[in-house]
Amino acid sequence: MYAIIEENRFMKINLLFPILLFSISCISLERGLQSQLYYSSQNVAVYKLDKSPKEIYLHTSGVVIQVDEKLLESILFTIRKERSFLRVNDKENLWSLETIEEMLPVLKQILSPANKDKTFFIIVKEEDKLSPYSRIFRSTFYMNRNENTIQIIFEEVNNNINFGNQFTFTDWANPSFFAVECKKEKPLTFAGKLESAFQFKKDPTCEDKNNLPSKANNTKPETQNNHHWIQVNLEKAIAASKGKPQETEKETTKIREKRLKEIQNLYKKGLINKEDYEIKKAEVLGEI
Repeated sequence: MYAIIEENRFMKINLLFPILLFSISCISLERGLQSQLYYSSQNVAVYKLDKSPKEIYLHTSGVVIQVDEKLLESILFTIRKERSFLRVNDKENLWSLETIEEMLPVLKQILSPANKDKTFFIIVKEEDKLSPYSRIFRSTFYMNRNENTIQIIFEEVNNNINFGNQFTFTDWANPSFFAVECKKEKPLTFAGKLESAFQFKKDPTCEDKNNLPSKANNTKPETQNNHHWIQVNLEKAIAASKGKPQETEKETTKIREKRLKEIQNLYKKGLINKEDYEIKKAEVLGEI
């Protein structure tokens, strides 16, 4: 068994040597899963699994939709997370624009019809700006597509990790596969033009059999949603992305361009910092 590292224009030269060393032993038997390093770049590592960690396949019918980069970018921008514990109602994009651009080529390949019913394990990191050489924010998830449904199952969501010193590729990209279990906490939400195409998986293992509906107050039992398991309906996503007539789209584009210029001017004048600039910029782009 060997690892495959695909060439890509995003790979940094200074990462090549540790990646080659790591590729020799990237086969993991943890939880009975075997994997190959399918792709790597500065902030993204992708492993192709020999089998799914769970029977997560769906079977739909119809013409198989090709996922282009524009649609995929909109899908990734739809996923939101809480910005901080102090501002629990404030949501932001899970990943920055730069990270999404780095992910697009390999995710587009993963979601092509040729990879239907194949499962991948993905690790994405973003460096902590307060300590860029020793701390990161990491997300890990399984991804696959079944005809016209994309499934993403998260374990870590923007997890802040402190290595204590300068980390290497093997530190953050070493795969740790997880069992797919019911998770009712809500680390993620959806917002934007494609929101209607998203839903959390209705998972029977999430059922709380002790929480029965009360006839007195007519309350509902606990939902069966697994809030780490996202399903995206590509047919609905395509319909939502088409949006309005062409003339209205042109007007909307002009409004977005104006908003982007305003945000850029605020940043140049020092009225907002770089983090807020990137967040606001990503919010506008996420509406496309």
